[in-house]
Amino acid sequence: MALHYKKLLADWHYLPDPPGHDHFRNAESLIKSDQFEGDCEDFAIVMLSICHALQLQCQIALGQNEKRGHIWTEVLITRSSLMLSTQDKIAKTFGLSVDRVQRSNGYWLQLS
Repeated sequence: MALHYKKLLADWHYLPDPPGHDHFRNAESLIKSDQFEGDCEDFAIVMLSICHALQLQCQIALGQNEKRGHIWTEVLITRSSLMLSTQDKIAKTFGLSVDRVQRSNGYWLQLS
């Protein structure tokens, strides 16, 4: 999964929706077109599709501040406590490009 995430992140071209419009693109058409472009919703949809194909437990998360919103994919790391050795492996694999978050149902890797 890390290799897919890193490749998608490296190849992605951020392309915002036109002002006043919120357009979601189809993950299949984005992957087939080999043109990895769109906004955070499009990136999250493609990443979620990849995680589903890899049979990983994942979810979409939404955040918003006073100026704008953001959407990203989260992948379950563990439902139990997150060991330091696991955190080290995640940091070595993903570098600084991902965050980890504890939610009521486990520890999640945020792919944004």
